[in-house]
Amino acid sequence: MLTGQLARLKSFTARKRYMNSLYTTLGTGTGRKVYDIGSGKALKLAINARGKAQNLTEAVISSYYSTILPTVYSQDEGGEWIICDKAISVRKADFKKYLGVDMDTVFSYMDPTARVTACIPSAVQSAISCIADFDLVPADITRKGSWGLIGDRMVIRDCGLTEEVWREFYKETYVNGRWVKGERKV
Repeated sequence: MLTGQLARLKSFTARKRYMNSLYTTLGTGTGRKVYDIGSGKALKLAINARGKAQNLTEAVISSYYSTILPTVYSQDEGGEWIICDKAISVRKADFKKYLGVDMDTVFSYMDPTARVTACIPSAVQSAISCIADFDLVPADITRKGSWGLIGDRMVIRDCGLTEEVWREFYKETYVNGRWVKGERKV
């Protein structure tokens, strides 16, 4: 079984080599590499501490917002990987087709300073609630690449970047005369 083999491999390099030998890469970010593992599923493999934090966050959030996020079926307790529904890339036109409003309008609704008076589609309301409830970074969610399709359902396929993860692993601060990323070493 895939998860058992990954658990036996003790380094990211070994896990990556194993996954690369068997599966197609869907994408790579600053913290994770995503693989198509078949049967409509994807595996998000942590590259570093950032990826582990994002995997752990995404696993928790998906249990609360199953209508707007891919289901997470399995995860490593330490965040090394998660297995979830595979969401295919979207085009700008898909926002209008599946959500009823264009992409720019959807993203404007997610601006915390916006005063929205329009009727907001329920999927977009769920996304806005998810951002607020889990302190997600709006700038990350308002990227087309963070969204995907599972069948005819538009979802946020990349939602592991909370304000806490941002502060801990990404935000640059000036310490002892030099710029460092995060409050912890990455």
